[in-house]
Amino acid sequence: MIHVDRRPSPPSLQQNGEEWNRQYCEALREWISNGKTSGKKPKATKYKQDDVRDELHKCFNDKCAYCETLTKITEAYAEIEHYKPKSVYCESSHEWNNLLLSCGACNRKKSDNFPTDHKILNPFDDEHPEEHFIYVKNEENGWIELQPIDMRGANTVTCCDLNRIQLMRNRFTILTLVELMKLAIDDGDTSQPWPLRYQQAMEKGQYIGMLKRMGLRE
Repeated sequence: MIHVDRRPSPPSLQQNGEEWNRQYCEALREWISNGKTSGKKPKATKYKQDDVRDELHKCFNDKCAYCETLTKITEAYAEIEHYKPKSVYCESSHEWNNLLLSCGACNRKKSDNFPTDHKILNPFDDEHPEEHFIYVKNEENGWIELQPIDMRGANTVTCCDLNRIQLMRNRFTILTLVELMKLAIDDGDTSQPWPLRYQQAMEKGQYIGMLKRMGLRE
């Protein structure tokens, strides 16, 4: 996880966000007051506007806010995730400051989990979220484990399941590729545009938080 600068709120939320919040909260509270028996639980869906999705993809360079995997190659497509669960904090269900881009795996695991003490890290609000972890390389298993160094890191790892087997293997693969690119550059290999590829990996690639913590990126 790395810090990401938040872009301006999309027009759909600027124009309608407060009203959509009010409508959803009203429907949810009525359903609860009726003993949760009057039909299906209301769902908040109006935040799923094209301009919201587009802005989040731009913010995160098509990567999951939590695990930093490209959303096109994870276990599921990109989803709009609520940092504070919409079923608990209905007043923030259509609030730009509460929306992140997430892969399906992280979003499903996090669900309504939201510790009020030692809150889950937020790449928009936390300046250096990667500093809450260390990355441990396991050559034998071919993976890299994310180990928290404080309670906020621990809650983030647990709530989003950031040590899934495939995710740990993806980290190992990317680290290996980046190290090979750096070696090719140091050796003066001109068979491929290594400097450009290395720069792209450092600026917009996957698992930049890991690369920072392992000394490959400032």
